[in-house]
Amino acid sequence: MVFVNSLNPVIFSVGPVMIKWYGLFFALGFLSSYFFVRSRIKKGILSINSDDLDLFMIWLVVGIVSGARIAFVIFYDISSYLSNPLEIFAVWHGGLSFHGGLAGALIVGFIFCHRKNIDFLHFSDQWIIPAGFALGLGRIANFINGELYGRPTFLSWGVVFSGVDGARHPSQLYESAKNFFIFGLLFWKKDAHWPVGLRTGLFLVLYGFFRFSIEFVRQPEIVLAGLTMGQWLSLPVFLVGAWMVWKRVSVV
Repeated sequence: MVFVNSLNPVIFSVGPVMIKWYGLFFALGFLSSYFFVRSRIKKGILSINSDDLDLFMIWLVVGIVSGARIAFVIFYDISSYLSNPLEIFAVWHGGLSFHGGLAGALIVGFIFCHRKNIDFLHFSDQWIIPAGFALGLGRIANFINGELYGRPTFLSWGVVFSGVDGARHPSQLYESAKNFFIFGLLFWKKDAHWPVGLRTGLFLVLYGFFRFSIEFVRQPEIVLAGLTMGQWLSLPVFLVGAWMVWKRVSVV
């Protein structure tokens, strides 16, 4: 028996103010990452002070949201946004790309590390661990919202989403499970087992591979030469990660 998704994306509302699951999970993702990295600083694993951490959190939020929005506009619906440019800034209407958010995070991270004279790969290794957990929360919120659903399926765990014909793959939950798996794997072993940069590279490899694979059961938004836009954007993520893993492993 399929599950009918009638979940309410709004937790509660007071007058015109609404608190939604997506916003809550989005905030929890950033907060969990912040406190995780803060714990790494207290353990002496990362040598930056609390003021620098607080400053970078602002950079990170701006980098992720800006990158995610810009990539979505360029790769998913540029013609629509060109006809209505002001809508580009209306991020509350939805439309964020993970791949753009990743690029934005890496760019601001690299600039920040250059200015503060911090080893970029060591720095990114600390943030990439909780990233999988934060992304897992985000995909659960997508499921609650009934968005980014999968292709039609006859499997017993198919889900019926409001306004969508037939049962669909709950691809949001597949992606959430994938993200939690990546988090668990990167968090599992002690730091002594991880050469600098290996965690970052492995995250890119696993995310790129699993995202590419899950796209086969996700309802495509754009298809080019037989591959979805998500698959095209995941290929360079996987290849860069594979190169990083090879470089890290080859020097051990």
